[in-house]
Amino acid sequence: MTLLRLAARNVRVNHRTYFGFLASSMFAVVVFYLFAAFRALPDVAAGRYAGAEAIAKGFEVCQYLIVAFSVFFTLYSNSAFVKSRKRELGVLALLGAERRQLSLLLFGESMLVGITSITAGLGLGALFARLFVMAIDRILASPEPLRFVVQVQPMVTTALAYLGIFTAVSVVNIMPVNVDQVIQLVKAPHKPKTPPTYSRLAVAFGIACIAAGYIVAWNLPPIGVVLGFLPVTAVVCVGTHILFTQGSVAVLRSLQRRKSIYYRRTNLLTIADLVFKMKDNARILAQVAILSAVVLTASGVVYTLVGMPDNLTASHVRAISFLLPAEEQAEQVAAEFQARLAQAGADVVDSATMRAVRVLIPAVSKDQPGIVVRESDYNRWARQTGKPEVAVGYGDVVRAMVNPGGDLGIGKAGAAIVVKAGDIDLSFMLAGAVDTTLIAGYQVARFTLICDDQRFDELVRSLPASQQGVWFSCEVSNWKGAVRAEQVAMRAIPADYEAPYLSRIQAYTRMRGSMQMAMLIAMFIAFLFFLAAGSMLYFRFFLEIQEDQARYVALRRMGLSWAEIKQMVTQEMAVLFFTPWTAAFAHQMVALRAYSTMTPMMPLEVWKYGVAAAGIFLTLQTVYFLLARAAYLEELAPAVR
Repeated sequence: MTLLRLAARNVRVNHRTYFGFLASSMFAVVVFYLFAAFRALPDVAAGRYAGAEAIAKGFEVCQYLIVAFSVFFTLYSNSAFVKSRKRELGVLALLGAERRQLSLLLFGESMLVGITSITAGLGLGALFARLFVMAIDRILASPEPLRFVVQVQPMVTTALAYLGIFTAVSVVNIMPVNVDQVIQLVKAPHKPKTPPTYSRLAVAFGIACIAAGYIVAWNLPPIGVVLGFLPVTAVVCVGTHILFTQGSVAVLRSLQRRKSIYYRRTNLLTIADLVFKMKDNARILAQVAILSAVVLTASGVVYTLVGMPDNLTASHVRAISFLLPAEEQAEQVAAEFQARLAQAGADVVDSATMRAVRVLIPAVSKDQPGIVVRESDYNRWARQTGKPEVAVGYGDVVRAMVNPGGDLGIGKAGAAIVVKAGDIDLSFMLAGAVDTTLIAGYQVARFTLICDDQRFDELVRSLPASQQGVWFSCEVSNWKGAVRAEQVAMRAIPADYEAPYLSRIQAYTRMRGSMQMAMLIAMFIAFLFFLAAGSMLYFRFFLEIQEDQARYVALRRMGLSWAEIKQMVTQEMAVLFFTPWTAAFAHQMVALRAYSTMTPMMPLEVWKYGVAAAGIFLTLQTVYFLLARAAYLEELAPAVR
């Protein structure tokens, strides 16, 4: 039998051991390929797709993150594989296998698994690439669908990147292989293990680190959250590591002293075994807890951002507002816009179409003009909507504002204001402000003034057409779902019109798209890290499965039933799987409490999103736990049952 056939046979026989690595690596390949395929689409690469350029940049950053993760995870996984094969390697060494042959065997196994994950990942990526692009297209709500093209370059890039990672990591992991060390590994299980001990001082220091980190994070002001992030995280990480290495042994030792618990059913065997397992796996459990805390906190933060677009009403008082040039058909364009908007499904609550004059107030801004509208036009809209009307004297103006205060922004009430309409200087008396929702908005006009009819008509006759326009504004009750209706209505505006345009619908769609894209990216990255954390725990069980088989066989001879052994396995695996999640959940809640000080949301509202994110990961962790338990018991059954 050649080394290649032997490697293929070993991979097939030990498929359960390689399952976690294969699943995680395959998903990493899928995500990397999907991001690369989207970035390589012709319309995205050429910058012809609105909003896609920023997403492509985000995907590029995520690809670097995925590669870094893949290097670390593959390095850890391959190292675990070498340790899990110690008995087989020892037997081969005793039979005369040389270091070069053992290295080639391990290299062949790693590469076979790596190539399998690359092939399967590219296959799944190609299968779901079209759906991935359609999902992004729907999130961005673009009027023109993104053209999908299958390209070879992303596949080649993904294959070469991961082939390089698997090759480099496999070489690094087989370099320390030594025949004499492997033989010693075979003899290691026969050496008695030293009972784990702990230091009360270390446990107290770990508790103090976490308590100090929690107290500081809980009481940080908004500006201190950014400054204190790294030191607080470092202190909590140190405390977490100490509690898993020392505190877990202390807790289990205290349970051994409680006879009512320790001598109940099989608890004696389970707790005694957990003392060794928790001590042996303390470092990896602490790493999984810290990694999970980062993922849970990040997911909770991103989840809170999804609700931000709903708060746009304050900054966008009107659903749609735009200023058309003073053309003969301008009012007809505005009417057609409103008709198309309503026909396409938008519920137009009220609308206003009125002549406007563009003016500047040099003392306020030299490049952002405002508009002046006729008193009768405004009052007509006010009567229709039940808003307050205005009575403006000749030469006076009233500013339309939302919740006007003492400062009107363009001068004090009762003072004269100087405005410019092109090259013409004008003067008005500022009579005050009216509390109304009919304002143009900064992108259309910096301010909205209401002028008496006589003075306004004089301005229209004396000013050139370039200083005039037709202002349209409307409110839509179902504005969150009116994006398609607005796109249909915008076709009524001629392409050659330079019309300043402000839309709450577009702002909501852009912000919602950005948040949902962030959620989509976070979901992929979080699920990737979740698989990695679960796989690390999965490896730890299969790393010592041969010793576990021998121990459970001995317990069977002592009279334990298969059902009792399954119960022991379930309890031990549950402790190792869910203890890191519990620590991560506590860290997440404190971190989100600090984050809440930087948002307008209350801590309870932020925690609500955090609990939802943590619940999703708990569900996924439970599914992974059940799969790992089933695979582990299936591996134990032939020898123990």
